[in-house]
Amino acid sequence: GEQLEIAGENSREGFVRAMAFPNWKTRMRTIFWLRQYDRWNLEPEFAVDLIVKALDDSSRRVRKEAVGTLSWLTQRKLKDRSFIPEMGGKLADPARHVRYALAKSLARQAEEVPLKPVLEATVRETHPATLVKFQRLIGKIMETQDLKL
Repeated sequence: GEQLEIAGENSREGFVRAMAFPNWKTRMRTIFWLRQYDRWNLEPEFAVDLIVKALDDSSRRVRKEAVGTLSWLTQRKLKDRSFIPEMGGKLADPARHVRYALAKSLARQAEEVPLKPVLEATVRETHPATLVKFQRLIGKIMETQDLKL
């Protein structure tokens, strides 16, 4: 936290370096601090871009933190939600915990989620609880986008 305060005061480069740090805990904490982008005088686009890139992180914990942070930001702070369709493509994540969190998060923004990647991920899903979340997400997408079978 202390190092990130210094980094935030000095430049955006500190956050970029922290997100490239080899330790997953550092990257995960950096996402937490990016949630407070206004505290560091960062542009929302810059913070969101780093968080969206974390959806491809090697650590499932970092990916899950990124999902939670993006969900939190879209519900409370962000007006630009153009990254949501990209999140739909991440439903094929290798970690079921991340897939579950993604499906739960995307259901809150179902009007902006493309149906095709959700259907493709649902066909491949094997975990029962995650499959239920995917099915609910499909229902929400169909309801909010007024789609018919």
